[in-house]
Amino acid sequence: MKTIFRIAKNELYSLFYSPIAWLTLIIFSFQIYSGFTSLLNYYTDAISLGRDSFPNLTIDLFLRGAGAPFRSVASYLFLYIPLLTMSLISQEYNGETIKLLFSSPITGAQIIWGKYIAMMLYGLLLICVLIVPLVVSLTLVSHLYVPMILTGLLGIYLLFCTYAAIGLFMSTLTSYQMLAALGTLTFLSILQYVGKLGQNIDFVRDISYWLSISGRVDEFLWGLICSEDFIYFVIVSLMFIGLSILRLESGRKNDTKAVNIAKYGGVIVGCLLIGYITSMPVFKIYYDATENKQRTLTPNSQEILSKIEGGLTMTAFVNLLDKNFYYGLPKSWNNDKKQFEQYIRFKPEMKLKYVLFYDSIPGSHMPESEMKKEVEKLIVVHNLNPKKILSPEQIHKIIDLRPEENRFVRLFETDKGKKVFLRMYDDMYRYPSESEISAALKTLVKKRPLVAFVTGHNERNVDLDGDINYRKFTKILTQRESLVNQGFNPISLAIGNGTIPEDVDILVIADPQSPYLPQELAAISRFIARGGNLIIAGEPRRSHIVNEILIQLGVRMMPGTLVHPTESNRSDLLFVPITSQSDSISSKMGEIAALGGKIAMPSVSGLEIIGNSGYRVTALAETQATGYWNELQTTNFSVETPSFNPPTGEIESAIPTILALSKEVGEKGQKIIIMGDADCISNAELSMNRDIRSANWSFIMNAFKWLANDEFPVNIDRPSTTDDKIKITPNLNSVISIVMKWGIPGGLLLLAIIVWLKRRRH
Repeated sequence: MKTIFRIAKNELYSLFYSPIAWLTLIIFSFQIYSGFTSLLNYYTDAISLGRDSFPNLTIDLFLRGAGAPFRSVASYLFLYIPLLTMSLISQEYNGETIKLLFSSPITGAQIIWGKYIAMMLYGLLLICVLIVPLVVSLTLVSHLYVPMILTGLLGIYLLFCTYAAIGLFMSTLTSYQMLAALGTLTFLSILQYVGKLGQNIDFVRDISYWLSISGRVDEFLWGLICSEDFIYFVIVSLMFIGLSILRLESGRKNDTKAVNIAKYGGVIVGCLLIGYITSMPVFKIYYDATENKQRTLTPNSQEILSKIEGGLTMTAFVNLLDKNFYYGLPKSWNNDKKQFEQYIRFKPEMKLKYVLFYDSIPGSHMPESEMKKEVEKLIVVHNLNPKKILSPEQIHKIIDLRPEENRFVRLFETDKGKKVFLRMYDDMYRYPSESEISAALKTLVKKRPLVAFVTGHNERNVDLDGDINYRKFTKILTQRESLVNQGFNPISLAIGNGTIPEDVDILVIADPQSPYLPQELAAISRFIARGGNLIIAGEPRRSHIVNEILIQLGVRMMPGTLVHPTESNRSDLLFVPITSQSDSISSKMGEIAALGGKIAMPSVSGLEIIGNSGYRVTALAETQATGYWNELQTTNFSVETPSFNPPTGEIESAIPTILALSKEVGEKGQKIIIMGDADCISNAELSMNRDIRSANWSFIMNAFKWLANDEFPVNIDRPSTTDDKIKITPNLNSVISIVMKWGIPGGLLLLAIIVWLKRRRH
């Protein structure tokens, strides 16, 4: 070891007696500090403009913000390595000192390790440059989360060491330093892109993907240490160190070409084998260094996975004619699997399969012959194996995907035969998030809440697309927030026979346009009496129909339509504030209320309490006390402007438009939501772009969550991070900017000049 450290010491002396090491250090620090200080300028300006809270400052300052240190280093670190490593062995060849080394009692391993350790020590200097922003941030940011930053520094250091090992190996191949530098740069570029090679070939796919260094450091930078990535950096570094030793020793020994090939092959195959084994899910170990464990599944999702007994298989059925087909192509499989890595972490025995097929899709009327021609084009373009693509007849024998509209869909299946679909969505993210995945998995261990929408009197329909209907938030398969994708089972239910099935969990009565028959009212009354949860929504013009049901709850819809005359909107279009009391049914609703959230309600009736029915009543949305009244005279708000007329019975006050009722019935709690407007959750309103950002979507999702006793949608909320305050003034920012951007690089330059002058004197 003494010999190794002596070589490392001499290499460092040699490195710092040359201008390259100093120049690299100076440029590196200037780039890092320029980006960091520009980021501080942004926060200084924001504070000057009155902003006082900045969530997730740790992530923004070091990774996400423009000019953040980690973001910058990950982008251009590989550019410095060829300059630093090009002379490690090349200069020994060039100066013929390699012969002296070979004649001395020093092994090739000692030479290689000595020079590599010198590079590792130099890498620590670069890490010291990155520690300066950490120290500055500690003085400025309250509750800066240091463990995450240290994890990022570890990842950057491992990346540097891996680059250095590759550069060292390239230096052993030639006596020309520039050639070694170009070789290093070329090989690093190859490692960046090798993950895209052979992705259509099963065996090659996993090897090339594992070899790729692209994105390997990302999880470290985001605060997650994964044993696979850690071992990758170690193995690749050791592999190139081993190859460097073999290359150097080959100059001493006269081994045959076959022996040399066997040695090189043994090192490479051995490292690949270790890498393959350690990348298996069952061998992976994780450490989440983020403050609120945002790189880990939430406790609720972990609990769901723990309740799934036995094996779990996820099969992706990829329709090549679906617009999302690209995500399911063989070349995308590794990236696709990465979307579910957090679930595989807690369920390592989970299997992932892919089935490629083609079949008709919504809106397309192509005959099978035309579909086949289209698929043949895709086979050529994406280099697919036609033998692995199933025809419509073949896929129908395996599974009927017509209820899923033959889209790209995944099927979770347990060993016990329980199944549930997981879909892709028509939004910018496409992939299901933790909320949708966990909701689907939860239905494997818990009954889906059955939501029955009453039909028979022209109520709002969950199966139709018309403006007034409710399909958007209930049954649209590609709508992420729809009930069917959040664990619910929405159905239409006719109650003309006077019965409501016992397994109905939530009953929805939405704007009936004709009175219910006596047996239907009796069925609804029995459902209420047995403690069933329900939503009742009415419209001003038909309030008398809904009031037949509401009267037994001690509530009624007020006569008339609530209005609030403005210049920009119809008088009967109200944006009703969510109340602070809504926190009692959902903390999320309370947060929205605190931010001034409002529900857009076109044509709404006020609600009033008419007696004590034993329910606890909470107003979830309520108008302001002035400027709002129940208009009794005006009916055509498109052409008429209403005026307040108290003698007719019009009332101006704070009027609730949505109420929540609750009480204990037997051993369970009963929950009821009453809405004075059925349009606010219609297809049209949920698709509407208003001048304000309405909270209609949030309201309906949280309402159903409350009615489902918080079982669905799955709660994936995390504690808020505490690093949201930064104290910096323009004067302090100027001082920090001068010291970091000019002072430290200038000091390094001065030190380099002193060392150079000292060397000249000696």
